[in-house]
Amino acid sequence: MSYKQRLKRMKTAYEGSRKTAEEMFEDFPIGVFVMKLKSAELAERSDESLYIMTKYIVTDEEEKGRQFTDFQNINEEHLEFVHRYFTEKGVESPEMEDLEDALEKLSEAGITVKMRVTSKDGYINGRVLAVVETEVLDTDTTDDDDDPDPDPDPEPEGLTKESFLELCERCGIDIPAKVQKKDIEDIAEFINDTYDVDAKEMDEKDIIIFESLDVELKNTPVEKAKKKAKSKDDDSEDETIKILKEVCAGNGIDFEKDDTAEQLGERLSDGYKWFQEKDGLTDEQVAAMRKADVKVKD
Repeated sequence: MSYKQRLKRMKTAYEGSRKTAEEMFEDFPIGVFVMKLKSAELAERSDESLYIMTKYIVTDEEEKGRQFTDFQNINEEHLEFVHRYFTEKGVESPEMEDLEDALEKLSEAGITVKMRVTSKDGYINGRVLAVVETEVLDTDTTDDDDDPDPDPDPEPEGLTKESFLELCERCGIDIPAKVQKKDIEDIAEFINDTYDVDAKEMDEKDIIIFESLDVELKNTPVEKAKKKAKSKDDDSEDETIKILKEVCAGNGIDFEKDDTAEQLGERLSDGYKWFQEKDGLTDEQVAAMRKADVKVKD
């Protein structure tokens, strides 16, 4: 096959990767923004690795209408990131084989999030801080396709100082008379300085109101989901370290009791070439070694 024919076959993959690169390195302002999720879909790179591409539209007035694109790699050795992808949006993580259908449903759910955008090594990264709003889908009605979806208002409609003070009283938050005379934002600041507000027993609507005013809450559904995912990550890390130490011990490689997975991976890589069948490694051991960046051939 000639170079020209080979390059022609690569054209589609090249165009897709170029567009992806432009979106990943786009000049997006750094900060916290309210964004509406517009689409989430599964995609494949030219090397057949999979990733989730999620697109948002900013609803904040200053950057309103601007598009933000986020990417989540799917690596067989780090599938907990897929679980975290859904839980941080307040959605139950699906079974892996149902991932494509789950992303389609997520795209239709009308989720609005508060997103922190950062930049590292030229990459634009986003991290969901809270779910601001989720629309209730009505499958019995159809919208006119010519009418764009109305942009959600991140502030709860009809919120007054009086209704906010009633909410505080309902949640056991005592606001002194002199503070009640101040603006809603000042009252919210007083709550952050004085109280450690627990959202465990709160209604979802009340949580949204507090979060929209940047009141710091503990035990929110999203926070609990993140803690659960973090706990799962820690358990996975401990298991990986245990397996790596077993491999070291079984092959006469010295290690320290408090070595991290990264340090154990360096010990296993230093001057060693690993072959699964030749070295009698199990699938579980190979997965742990590759997770620690140890190269293992089949």
